[in-house]
Amino acid sequence: MRTWLTHLYAGAPGLISVCSDADKWAGRRFSTNSAGIDAAVAYVVQLDKQKPKGIYAQVSTLSKKPATGRGGEDLAHTLTHLWADGDFGTVGHKPGPDDLPAPPDADAVARVVGESKLPEPSGWTYSGGGANPVWMLAAHHTIADDADRARLKRLTMGLQAVLAAQAYRCGWSWDSEVGNLDRLMRLPGSINRKEGLERATGIGPGNGLLYELAELDAAVTSLEPAARELLAQAAAEKQERKRTRLGIKTLPPRQPRRTPSVPLGNGPLDVLAEMLDFRDILEPAGFTYQGTHSDGREKWLRPSAGGDSSSSDYSLLCNDHVAINWSERADLPVGAQSSGSKLTIPTLWAHFNYGGDVSEAARDIMRAAAGRDNTGVAGHLPQHILDEVKRRCQPTPPASLTEGEGIVWDDTEEPPANLSVISVRQSGGDPVDWEEPISIDRPSLKPFPAELLGKELSKVVMAVTDQVQVAPDIPAMIALAAVSAAVGGRVQVRIRAGWAESSSLWTATVAGAGERKSAAEGPFSDTLRTVERELQAKAIPEIEEAEQEVKIAQARLEEAEKAAIKAKPDNRLLMMDQAKKAKRDLQDLGPVPSPPRILFGDITPAAMAQKASQQGGRMAVIHSEGTLIKQMGGLYNSGASDTGFALDAYDGKAMPVDRIGRDTIQMDSAHLAIGLLVQPIILEQLGRKKDDEMLHNGFVQRFLYGFPASRLGYQDPRGSKAIPDALLEDLHQRLSMLVDQLWMNPMVRVITFTEQASEDMYVFQEQMQEHLRRGGKLHQIASWASKLPGKLARVAALVALYEDPNATQVTSERLADALALAPYFITHARLCLDLMGANKDAKLTPARDVLDWLRRRKGEKAKEAFTIRDAQRGVDGNAWGPDGVTSETVQDAVKVLIDRGWAAPLPTPDRPEGQRGRAPSPRFLPHPLIWDETWKKEEVSETRLRSA
Repeated sequence: MRTWLTHLYAGAPGLISVCSDADKWAGRRFSTNSAGIDAAVAYVVQLDKQKPKGIYAQVSTLSKKPATGRGGEDLAHTLTHLWADGDFGTVGHKPGPDDLPAPPDADAVARVVGESKLPEPSGWTYSGGGANPVWMLAAHHTIADDADRARLKRLTMGLQAVLAAQAYRCGWSWDSEVGNLDRLMRLPGSINRKEGLERATGIGPGNGLLYELAELDAAVTSLEPAARELLAQAAAEKQERKRTRLGIKTLPPRQPRRTPSVPLGNGPLDVLAEMLDFRDILEPAGFTYQGTHSDGREKWLRPSAGGDSSSSDYSLLCNDHVAINWSERADLPVGAQSSGSKLTIPTLWAHFNYGGDVSEAARDIMRAAAGRDNTGVAGHLPQHILDEVKRRCQPTPPASLTEGEGIVWDDTEEPPANLSVISVRQSGGDPVDWEEPISIDRPSLKPFPAELLGKELSKVVMAVTDQVQVAPDIPAMIALAAVSAAVGGRVQVRIRAGWAESSSLWTATVAGAGERKSAAEGPFSDTLRTVERELQAKAIPEIEEAEQEVKIAQARLEEAEKAAIKAKPDNRLLMMDQAKKAKRDLQDLGPVPSPPRILFGDITPAAMAQKASQQGGRMAVIHSEGTLIKQMGGLYNSGASDTGFALDAYDGKAMPVDRIGRDTIQMDSAHLAIGLLVQPIILEQLGRKKDDEMLHNGFVQRFLYGFPASRLGYQDPRGSKAIPDALLEDLHQRLSMLVDQLWMNPMVRVITFTEQASEDMYVFQEQMQEHLRRGGKLHQIASWASKLPGKLARVAALVALYEDPNATQVTSERLADALALAPYFITHARLCLDLMGANKDAKLTPARDVLDWLRRRKGEKAKEAFTIRDAQRGVDGNAWGPDGVTSETVQDAVKVLIDRGWAAPLPTPDRPEGQRGRAPSPRFLPHPLIWDETWKKEEVSETRLRSA
């Protein structure tokens, strides 16, 4: 062992690192002089006395002692040799169920190395289950910088790939993932105790030669490309074996790629996007295909390592152009990414191979296409792709240059005037004869009139609005849901004889990503959670006492049953009676109370009834992501809606819930308050579902909707004002009083309308009738509008209770404020229901986004003609349903603008004779009225959500 450590490390800059399972892999570091090597050997002897499974040394020296643990690749300092891990047999390293067998013995390992065309090893180490070749360097190589570190790792990983490919040729597997610069290798002279055995380790002879690092680098560089292609084939075969073994669906045959009418671009990453599929990137990275999602996207599961197998059905979803990763262990950005950061085919390739550096990835592709030697992973791309990169990205200059010589440009820049002239006239030479366009703008909706929520609640709403810099709609809708949650359904709103409403209220406010939904929700949900914790603290003694009583009763029952079993015939009836009494006593105690809980977050519909039954039928869901709608709409499962419990709980009913294999859930009543903040795409997804039961069974019709204008990009950070502490304390006190007086009270309080308020409601209902009839303004949303009076009655009662927790009446003045909210709720509901109804394919959403982009264009280019690619850049990052923003969907959006008169196609100019290159992209001229702020922007009447 001393000989080996001296041979490898003596005099090398840095520290020797020795570690073992006996020291929990923390290890110790030693200098490379004689005293340090002696100390390392002594430490190995000390470790061996603990009978560890193995003792190891890091292949490279360390630059310094790590702060914790044994350090990582960033501390790798000096390289003295190259290595490989030639495991053989099955003891201690049994191949996986889909792997080829390992080489059977040391001779087979030597055959792999000998036939690999790599230089002959300087020597060998034997690890008691592996024969490991070593190539000694003629000079120690100290890592200069991160670029040098990356170059060395590419070399060491390439070496493993060459050997793994040769093993595959021989029909064996080989560990190709041992090229990391902080790799641990078993120390010769130690004992291998894996599998409970004791196997000796040692050193074996090689040719004894020392190699220049450049010599080994050249050998690996020449052999690696063919090896990588072979390993890709081996990985594909392994995946197929796994699919066969597990019964996993086989990847569908490749579909012909959609050829965009306008090419994506002439960059090297554009070529990857056009010529590769996601499978070409994911399979080599170890991802496995898991079938097709209900929305048509492919499902892929990340590779597992070290036992961290995924608990989900899939880790990543992708269509043919964008992927979304949902696993935090896949080493990829998680969730939907913003514009410019989306996981496309080329950016995913860059993440796997260049740490996400797309610029370096593009440069490496260009180097590989030019045939340069200093290439990285890009050098392993198929040759036909590199040929296409060379053809498109490195154009040959024209034989003769005219004026404008030396200018290099593409359609991402402004073309020189002498190379492109775009006319704003039609082919006949006349200006475009514009007609008045048909508006596709959404109706201009007014913000929520917070002053109608009463003096006290409106103060909180406006304070949150000022602090978070959002539209008042968002905190207003959440505030109403929070009050309903605090009441817990323990109030009945009696409008008149024969008509009463529950106090449960459902609100859904639509806001896109980045609209600070969580921050606006926080003051209300945080307050309710604080009240919830206070209730739980108070309930602990009662719960503990009940648990103790149940335990005692159970013990008495067990003793009584044992006594009855052992009783003699003359005493058996008495013992049986005592056992029956003990059972009745236990039953009389009932279940142990659950800790009080007001709010629930991301809960599944199946769990709602059970959780509500533990809280006396009360439940509230206030959530800034709106996943409850997705859960109930079946967007996460087979597609079936599950709204039964919710529909009953909205009206305070509680039907028995039967569960397979479990007891039936019984409740006297159930009450569900909901306050959701959802993105528009969720409503659109509901409209795209084949099973649209949720649109007809009354679920979406029970919500009050808000769709405020976005303030993203229009916020005033300096104008943000913190919510006064006194106002937050007042919010806490009022909600806490409602919880104490109502939520905790098993009795239901009845709040009645005054005689004048009841009459006012009569008038309101009568005025609605003509609008609900066929041809009326509300007919298309009649199933929602018919429930509006009851919703407004609930709003009036909740605001009255927030003002005065002891309230027992809804006055005419309080009802008047609630009824004044009707125009707001009607216009916003119409828009939200539209997203789920006639506009279910979101056909107008992309066109609206393109129109908004045209309005935002600035400077001299604002009113100039545009191309499909210009528009695609301008709207990238918007949520456009399953296909997202592609050249095809943008082209469809522009067609809508043309059909509605907002744009006109321009004739393609004739190309000068002899001009080479791509034909000019089609261009479109925007309508001048786009920038006319005085022109009406109300949307024309369209068919909306069909009546249920």
